[in-house]
Amino acid sequence: MLSALHRHTQRLVHRLRASQVSDILQSLVKLKQRQAISLVLRLSHRASRVFKSFTDDEIIKVLSALMILGQHDEELLSAMEKHLPERLGGCDPELISAVMEYCLQMRCRSVPVFEAVAENFVCNAERHTTPQIAKQIVAMGRLNYLPQCSG
Repeated sequence: MLSALHRHTQRLVHRLRASQVSDILQSLVKLKQRQAISLVLRLSHRASRVFKSFTDDEIIKVLSALMILGQHDEELLSAMEKHLPERLGGCDPELISAVMEYCLQMRCRSVPVFEAVAENFVCNAERHTTPQIAKQIVAMGRLNYLPQCSG
């Protein structure tokens, strides 16, 4: 039954809205469907196409699911580099932590994302909790990145 569901979903991935991509990825995690790699990759690819439409919570869910499922998509990283910097000013600090945790776990060192995170931290540090700050600093440190605004 799950195989039939996977095949049917794969055929419809190109039509899915952002919220549906997020929900399906979360469902795959809950069902522990690590073997559905082709479906996860297609969903990740679709997520990169609809990234701008995601809410903060949906991005957190998508990145969490991809970390749990162990998948990384260069197109998703490109979409993050394109759309996140303009969004970080008014977003939930938990989103920033999730992005940095994803970058750390997937070993992707993204200068545009890291710079935007560092600038956001400088401007809005009081909004972040200690664990959120730690996730940001640890990710940059382990990926050997020193922001330009570090001075």
